[in-house]
Amino acid sequence: MDYRQSLRSSKSTKAQYRLISWLSPLILIILWIVLTEGGIVKELYLPSPTSVLSAAGDIGWNLVGHTLSTLTRTMLGLGLGGILGFSWGILMAHSSLIYAISNNIVEAWRPVPPVALIPFFLLWFGFSNLGKIVLVTLGVGLVVLVDTYESARSIHPNLLRAAYCLGAKKSETLINILVPATLPKIIGGLRVAAAIGIGLEVVSEFMGAQNGLGYLINVSKVTFRTPTILLCTIILGIISWQIDYVIRAVMKRLTFWAEYRQDSSNSTENIIQS
Repeated sequence: MDYRQSLRSSKSTKAQYRLISWLSPLILIILWIVLTEGGIVKELYLPSPTSVLSAAGDIGWNLVGHTLSTLTRTMLGLGLGGILGFSWGILMAHSSLIYAISNNIVEAWRPVPPVALIPFFLLWFGFSNLGKIVLVTLGVGLVVLVDTYESARSIHPNLLRAAYCLGAKKSETLINILVPATLPKIIGGLRVAAAIGIGLEVVSEFMGAQNGLGYLINVSKVTFRTPTILLCTIILGIISWQIDYVIRAVMKRLTFWAEYRQDSSNSTENIIQS
């Protein structure tokens, strides 16, 4: 098989996988319609698509406001947590003093669920948006910090030795070696942190909020309005999916020079799937 035939075969395989990736959620939607519209599953346990659309119509344009409230707080928490976690993780890997000061605190604090602090956050911040943003920032920041530190520590020491041999200062190795070499490795941690951040935002709205998708779910569970609950859950899933897509797209743009790029013909993903 020559190069052109191999390339055509590779494109055909990718097109097939792309089709399968879109067919799989479509099959789930069809199964949902069959189970609910056909009366196989009771409406209370799994609302039908018709009921979910009716719930959206009943809420009206207020649904957009609730969605934007949740999305705004989540994105602010993700942004702040990502920046702070990445910066402090890099500093911990770069400076023995900062590592000595921070390590025990981080390791003692990391296993504690951030949701355990919600009662204190209600006392400190009330029902304001600030408390929810801080909670998401805390949860996201710890995940990103640990992932960044471990990624930075896994960089081959010969890179740093070569830089020092060429006369680079410690601050220059931080900016020109440590940060660029760490960025491509933390995408997994960022994606996990994003999921945690969305969960923390919803839980914080359960505890005390006047708007947001979590607020709608909390109000609806009292009266067993399961269509509204499922509607909000679907919207949260779409938000999570889009945030994850944005993270991957931004990281791909920031680390365009990295060897792990998904469109590379020599990537591990392509080798495994070939």
